[in-house]
Amino acid sequence: MKIRHSLSTLVVLAILFQPLSAALAQQPPKAGTKHCLWKVQGKTTTAYLFGSIHFLKKEFYPLPKPIEDAYANSQVVMFETDFEEMQTPQTQLKMLQQGRYPEGETLKQHLSKETYAKLQSYLTETVGTGEVFDTLKPWMVAIALLGVELQKLGFDPQQGVDKYFFGKATQDKKTILPLETVDFQVNLLSGLTQVEGEAMLKETLQEISNFKKMLGEMIDAWKNGDAKALDTLTLDVMRQFPDVHKKLLLDRNKDWSSKLEKQLAAGKPVFVVVGAAHLVGKDSLVDLLAKKGYKIEQQ
Repeated sequence: MKIRHSLSTLVVLAILFQPLSAALAQQPPKAGTKHCLWKVQGKTTTAYLFGSIHFLKKEFYPLPKPIEDAYANSQVVMFETDFEEMQTPQTQLKMLQQGRYPEGETLKQHLSKETYAKLQSYLTETVGTGEVFDTLKPWMVAIALLGVELQKLGFDPQQGVDKYFFGKATQDKKTILPLETVDFQVNLLSGLTQVEGEAMLKETLQEISNFKKMLGEMIDAWKNGDAKALDTLTLDVMRQFPDVHKKLLLDRNKDWSSKLEKQLAAGKPVFVVVGAAHLVGKDSLVDLLAKKGYKIEQQ
């Protein structure tokens, strides 16, 4: 599994936007539907905020015309981080090193008995042994569990929206800008406290039994631009873990909104690709920019 695609949001967010099958991908959106795309009108230019799905299949491309047109009409494309640098062997190695305990320490020593027991039960049933991830920290285990579930469903991050638009923007020689540095992204999860890391793992274990059903509901909401349903499906569980929710979502939304204001002031139309959960609900990017007086319309 490519780590890059697990860095942008909580593991639960990465889980949310996976189609169940190629057949589901081929089902058309409902008539008159909107998309997970918002047009933000500045004084002299426009920003398009598009909610990303980090894993897809070829059957999804090209994306609906309003999304492809928004990209085509933009001179600048922004991603959560430097996509190319995040995929280098050096960055991947750094991430793996920060996701492991020092020699002599194990996951069991750092988790509550209840969480560790739930993890062992899941791993024994899924991969045949409960000790396979004992050298990894809780947040890295959560990422690995996501990988296991996606692999079971046959998905590949190489078909993600981020990679799709990064390839197009590179080929089209558009200006590419990151919202965050690679170092920030690498440290985002590794900087979680022990309590926050366990909360993240508990959240993943809590939802994993309902994984397949949840995917169907969420991909349907995403395809039809149902922001209210996306808010409920993606964020209700996350709000049960407020410290993690704030650090990995709300704080970043606030920082990104300021950067997007500067980009709007620069005068060039911009297409912004971020995880879809950053665009729905209270204190989302859309909400924060609307509160600042920008005219915003879902496309």
